Amino acid sequence: MKYFRDYTEFDAEKEVLRQTERHLEDQQRLTSSADQRAVAFAAVQMVVIGILLGNDTAKSIEASRVAVVSLLIVSVSFAIYSAKPTRVYGSGSNANALDNYRISPSHGYLLATLIDRNERNIQHNDSVLKRSAGVFRVALLASLLSVAIMMVDWMDLLEMVSGFWEKRK
Repeated sequence: MKYFRDYTEFDAEKEVLRQTERHLEDQQRLTSSADQRAVAFAAVQMVVIGILLGNDTAKSIEASRVAVVSLLIVSVSFAIYSAKPTRVYGSGSNANALDNYRISPSHGYLLATLIDRNERNIQHNDSVLKRSAGVFRVALLASLLSVAIMMVDWMDLLEMVSGFWEKRK
């Protein structure tokens, strides 16, 4: 491990600031990706709902189809809610906001103030991401439950068809 003798406390503060800025940038990318995923998931679910509501061939499974479509609607609702516009903070400031720190004696507090602000923003963004992930998890569970109901229904239908063919033999 290298030790830099010329590395100062000021250099360390600049590195801490840089790391907090990188973290905020990563959070912004993650938030955008999560929203895109949720919207795409909801779109696919809406197509499935359309297919299920447009399919009139299986009259014997009407009750389960209603349950499946209802769960998919719940899933879509939660997925879209998880992607709702929410304030996520980034790093950086405009120069006017930092004017008081440009003149002595306040200039020594600039990095510490920026680091503190970034840390507050990181914690806020973490709570936004955590809340959004929890809501999206509910959407996934509702969708999974709808798939389970469909599978049970299809298995019952297969059993009924196989029983019909065995009686015919």
